[in-house]
Amino acid sequence: MIVRFVKTSPCQNATVLVTSFTSAVCYRDMARKLMSPEYLCAEQVGFLVPPFDRASVLRLEMAGGEFCGNAVLSAAAYVTYKGISTCRAFQIEASGTPSPVVCWAEARERFLFIAGCEVPGPLSLKPFSAEIDGMEIRGDLVEMEGISHWCSKAYLMTGNSNPFSIW
Repeated sequence: MIVRFVKTSPCQNATVLVTSFTSAVCYRDMARKLMSPEYLCAEQVGFLVPPFDRASVLRLEMAGGEFCGNAVLSAAAYVTYKGISTCRAFQIEASGTPSPVVCWAEARERFLFIAGCEVPGPLSLKPFSAEIDGMEIRGDLVEMEGISHWCSKAYLMTGNSNPFSIW
């Protein structure tokens, strides 16, 4: 099987976008294989398909049906690179969100893009902390459809008023 793809690195989070037709029933197996070190060694795989709505330029499907911001940013850069849209802002449909996401991307160099997108609102946002190896790590647990993110800072538990942080 020949698979056409683009590998991107938004925020150093290796993302593969499959650009050739793939049946949705194959998404999970194909994503697992493409993410493996023997193949493309990626963090996630998205599948670019035609959009449901004509107002959107394409649709991004993740194997788990989740919303993936880095994959959306990669798709926005792809749209601009391929000239799919010449508008400054355009819509991309994405799994894990009920409505299209407004995106933009600008080429800085031949293969370097600055991209942005609106992020759908989370299902919930809760303070969360954990102690790991003598460090208290505090942050927020952001729950979205199919995925959760922990946005945190780490503080030494010494009572030091000048904490160092891990982002």
